[in-house]
Amino acid sequence: TFNVPLIKFGATYYKVTYTSVDAKGEPDILSGLLLVPDDVNFKYPALVYQHGTSDCKTCVPSRLGSSGGDEGKIGLLFAGMGFVSILPDLVGMGDSRGFQTYVQASTTMSATEHMVQAVRSWAPDHGIAMNDQLFITGYSQGGYSSMVFQEGMQNKFGASSVTAAAHMSGPYSLSGTMRDLILS
Repeated sequence: TFNVPLIKFGATYYKVTYTSVDAKGEPDILSGLLLVPDDVNFKYPALVYQHGTSDCKTCVPSRLGSSGGDEGKIGLLFAGMGFVSILPDLVGMGDSRGFQTYVQASTTMSATEHMVQAVRSWAPDHGIAMNDQLFITGYSQGGYSSMVFQEGMQNKFGASSVTAAAHMSGPYSLSGTMRDLILS
């Protein structure tokens, strides 16, 4: 547990596997981490946290409790604050086959959206009440991933589909940065 005044709940965590698509559009089994506040007397908002850059296939949130899964602890903080915390490993990471699709918008969007859908369909059958709020954040590669997910959700379901988002320290303009670097 954390000795932080904002932490009101303990949390239960689950490794989630779900179906999405890889960069070629082929079905793949992806993994992620789900953390749920331990008090069943509330309806909780969902919070998607996108992990930072990792060059290690198993250094992802779903490996919480094992070597490399330390970023999953961020989900414990969010769950302790009262969010159903959803942390996708993304395509090519965790249980997914193949290579990481680093900062690739379409797979980032589909992997994250499919995990949120899987959690929302699973939760009611397991006594987890969720409201319609959706918060999105991420750091480093996750800053980019959270931005892509916010844009995708709002384009697909409207501006009100995302309650709030905070994209932190991400590679937001790779093509513009590379162009400027090469031309200089």
